[in-house]
Amino acid sequence: MDKFMLRFAGRRSEAFFDCIKRIYVSLKNLKARRQISLEMGAIRSRMKSISESQQRYKDIYGTSDQESGRAKSTWYDSRGDALLLEEAKAVGIEKPKKQLIQWLSATDACGLKVISVVGTSGLGKTTLVKKVYDDPTVKIHFSSHVWMIVSNSFELEELLRTMIRRLVSEVKQPLPQGIKVMDADEMKEFIYKFLQHRSYIIVLDDVWRVGAWEAIRYVFPRSEAFGFIIITSHFQSICHTSSIETNGHVYNLEPLSQEKSKTLFCGKAFLGGSCPSYLAEIAEIVLKNVKVCPL
Repeated sequence: MDKFMLRFAGRRSEAFFDCIKRIYVSLKNLKARRQISLEMGAIRSRMKSISESQQRYKDIYGTSDQESGRAKSTWYDSRGDALLLEEAKAVGIEKPKKQLIQWLSATDACGLKVISVVGTSGLGKTTLVKKVYDDPTVKIHFSSHVWMIVSNSFELEELLRTMIRRLVSEVKQPLPQGIKVMDADEMKEFIYKFLQHRSYIIVLDDVWRVGAWEAIRYVFPRSEAFGFIIITSHFQSICHTSSIETNGHVYNLEPLSQEKSKTLFCGKAFLGGSCPSYLAEIAEIVLKNVKVCPL
């Protein structure tokens, strides 16, 4: 349309010579008009092809409007797999794990401290923090332990309700009466009182918005308790905001070195753990062009 307006949409004059001029120009522009017509036809053809392809994908994957709810429910969230990964199969977590444990074991820590682990998607933040969270030298310091996946689509009341379930389950207490109808403020008050005079470590995995932290930050007692919150996120702003207010720490997780990347890549790509000689050249190309992450 821009091309058409540029070439043909000028002010019209009814003068005789202007009419002659327009006829001459229109004959001269027949080729341009034909070219624009062909381009418009090509666009229509592409739109039709895209529409047909979209319908095929809907038919294959069940993502029609009627089935969109079912498609969403069958989407597989692989973050939980990182919680089951054996430490022997994790590569490159030794140094960051040691640093996090050191922060968690600080003898001068009191009140509440927030430790944040930040890095791009797939770097292994969840794997790293889970290995720290499960370490016996860490667990022994705390009487309450809770792991929460926050995610981008978290709902505050459901998050608080799940946290209460896990807190009371650990100490084998019954759920508070009426938990299903409690509002957010009532659940926050319950969690706050439960954690008072206790030592606790709570992981908030995969936090996407500063607002998510701000919505629950005052749930955790800051005096008369000894607690650590560990946050994992893709976003520096979230990690710094949450950690700085408690004089906590931020750990920036980096990609693996080339040597460790090769070890991890071969372990995942080849069941034997070593690269076959006939694929060595291709493996080197892959490692050169792709950042391999410690998952």
